[in-house]
Amino acid sequence: MNKTNKQYFHFTLGPVQSFVGQARRTRDFWAGSFLLSWLSGVAMLSVIKQQRDLVNEELDIDEIILFPKADKQFLTVIEKGCQDDNFAPKQGGIPNRFKAEVHQNFDGSKVVSDVQDAWKALANTIYQYDIEKYKNQLSLERTREIWQEQVENFWEMTWVIVDTIENSSALDRRKNWRIHYLPDQRGIKCSLMGDWQELSGIEGVSKNDNEARKLFWTTVLNSKDKTIADYGENEFLCAMAFIKRRFIRYFDKGFSLTNSETNIPKEKGTLEAIYGWELKNEVPSVNYIAAANWWANILRKCNQDNQQHLIDFFDAFKSNDGNGKLCELNEYNSSVKSIEEAIKNNSHIQHLEIKNELSSIDGVLFYKSALENPHNFPKQEGKPNNTEHPELNPQAQKVATALGELIKNFAIGDPSPFYAILMMDGDSLGKQMSDRKKQKYITHALDTFTNKVEEIVSKNNGFLIYAGGDDVLALLPIEDALNCAKKIRSEYENCFKNENAEANKEDVNIDYSISAAIVYSHINNPLSNALHDIHSLLDDVAKEKTGRNALAVQVCKQSGTVLTWTKP
Repeated sequence: MNKTNKQYFHFTLGPVQSFVGQARRTRDFWAGSFLLSWLSGVAMLSVIKQQRDLVNEELDIDEIILFPKADKQFLTVIEKGCQDDNFAPKQGGIPNRFKAEVHQNFDGSKVVSDVQDAWKALANTIYQYDIEKYKNQLSLERTREIWQEQVENFWEMTWVIVDTIENSSALDRRKNWRIHYLPDQRGIKCSLMGDWQELSGIEGVSKNDNEARKLFWTTVLNSKDKTIADYGENEFLCAMAFIKRRFIRYFDKGFSLTNSETNIPKEKGTLEAIYGWELKNEVPSVNYIAAANWWANILRKCNQDNQQHLIDFFDAFKSNDGNGKLCELNEYNSSVKSIEEAIKNNSHIQHLEIKNELSSIDGVLFYKSALENPHNFPKQEGKPNNTEHPELNPQAQKVATALGELIKNFAIGDPSPFYAILMMDGDSLGKQMSDRKKQKYITHALDTFTNKVEEIVSKNNGFLIYAGGDDVLALLPIEDALNCAKKIRSEYENCFKNENAEANKEDVNIDYSISAAIVYSHINNPLSNALHDIHSLLDDVAKEKTGRNALAVQVCKQSGTVLTWTKP
């Protein structure tokens, strides 16, 4: 491209905190991060397609997307689909902000249109399969209006085009122009995202209104194709929360962005179709993460003498004794390294019929306090009472008894009720990106680093929520969080050290460090609170107060924060 035709397109997609951070479950947390990455990938593809069309040349992706380095694997499956599960991304890895080199005739509004069209295509698929089919049973006119209004007005997309590659502040200035306002939200609010109205459209609070609202959600949520993992009892959801809970059921479909049959208005963009791929419910709960190493120790210690207690515990919650199964195998496909290795390496377990289900037990069943909480397991009407605790679910009591015997005979103690959230972020890289000589080295270092993070988190028995650019977000057992942070920091430093070796040959030097925050949170604390706390801990404590290149740790009991500690 002729230098006089070059311009630089900066784009950002949000709101990040309200879409990702407003979560009641780890799966909500992961879903928000994943969908944000997917839509950011759609934005990148839109830029790439338009730029290639404008210059009439099949430019390499790296010639167009300048920073951060584009995840070509992620972009390929969005563009073409994926038949190989090993190739399909499972975590978010595309940042919500990027910079591209574009032609002077580039139209940023087309990128916005493509992202909106992709979002609306996914939303419409979910609506058709999960809600529209009840149009003969429920009055859906108001529901459809709410759905359409929320889907169309949720995302905030900001973009600028500048003349010089060094100008990295224009987008931040543009974001200060507040032009995105929420539509008026009446009635009962969403259980997950409290600024938005729930979908029934029944706004009153009279007895009849409450019964009608309950009928709507009972009908929609209790369909036989739903699973207990998708919804909680008495949850009323807005469109965005509903999409986060259900999108993996339909994400393996192609999404046309030129579908004239859709009822949702669409804008004209550049892309004609994009794809999702098969995603499995592999997101462990905070209970499961907290108890992971405890459960792995039990599985390691299982032998001929004590294995019956393990079988009895399993049978207690799987049996149907008139109360129905207490719980499904909600952790199906959840992968924690210590548990997988314990099952694989114990020859006694290999002979048990239940061996393939031992990594799938719902984490809530590991905690006696949870089993004895009527809110978690309410007693069913008309069922026999427990004579000592008539308010409790009889089968939950049965499982609690079996759990007690398991703990006693394995001599292992109760599982920890705490888990760890780890967040890490590189220090002051944004300022250095304004130096053109440093850009390619920073980009290469971050690309190498991002590709190593998932393996490090997995080896430390954690679950990676997001790794992109210099950002990392993961959930881990408390015993592994510090070591994981140490390993990630070491990898980050090695990646930049290697790039500096090349940069120094051109008299260029990159200053690099990374800060980390760890919140040890009780499993009963709201996940959204813990996510809010860790953002503040990283930005305000580790970076601002401690001076970057620092670690900040916080312990949050049910009563509140009891300890905050930092180390440069």
